[in-house]
Amino acid sequence: MVWIPGLDEKPFAIVACEPLTITVAAVGPFSRAMHALNVGDQVGWRGPYGHGFDLCGDKTALLIGGGYGVAALYFAASELRKQNREIVVAIGGRTDDDILFDEQMRTLGAQVEIATEDGSRGMRGFVTEAARNDLANPATILACGPEAMLVAIMREANAKNIPAQLSVERYMKCGFGICGQCTLNGKLVCQDGPVFTGKELAQLTEFGRVHRDASGAVYFFQGRGARRNQ
Repeated sequence: MVWIPGLDEKPFAIVACEPLTITVAAVGPFSRAMHALNVGDQVGWRGPYGHGFDLCGDKTALLIGGGYGVAALYFAASELRKQNREIVVAIGGRTDDDILFDEQMRTLGAQVEIATEDGSRGMRGFVTEAARNDLANPATILACGPEAMLVAIMREANAKNIPAQLSVERYMKCGFGICGQCTLNGKLVCQDGPVFTGKELAQLTEFGRVHRDASGAVYFFQGRGARRNQ
C-alpha cells in the first residue's frame, strides 16, 4: 500500500525488492500525482499484504500477463530464474504501446510471446491465444491481467487439469481485511488473495461477473467494462 501524504493510498504490486520498486501508470489523480513527484519527495508504504504466487517446484512455468498486469509477474519471473526455472512469458495488450516488460523478461532468459489486438506487434489477437501452444504441458500457470482474460485462463487450465495461480484485482482500501471493500464471495482479496488458484476461483460465482467501486456499489461485467447495478 503506497501513500502520498495528504492525498490518498493505493495498492501496487512489487516489481523488485532491492530497492523496493513499483510501476505506476498515470491513469487517475493518485497515479498522476505519483508521476509528478521528484527525487527526494516522500511517500509512505506498508505491507506487503495477502498471499502471493507460490513459486515452489522445479518445472517450467508459464506466465501470462495482460496490459499492466505483466508488472506483477516480473518479480515472480525474477525469483523463478534465481531457482534456474525455465519460464515462458506471454504478454498481451491492445496495441504495441501497451506491451510492457518484454525486454526485461528476455534479459532474465525467458522465452517471450507477444500478442496485440490490433496486430501492431506479435500475433494479432488475445494473449490467451498466443499462450495456447504453451498451455499444452506447463508445470504451472501464473497470470495477472484483465478479469476476462483470467476467466478464460481459469477455464482452460481447469479443463486441462493444469495448476493455475491467478492474481485478482479488486478495489482495496485498508489492505488487511478490515473494511471488506474487496470481498469476492466472502473472500477478501487483500487477505485471502490477491492470488487464488484456478480451482478456488471456479467456486466463486462473483469472479468474472461482479465488481464494486469505491462506494461499494455493485457492477456487473459486460465485455471489457462493467455496468452498474441500478
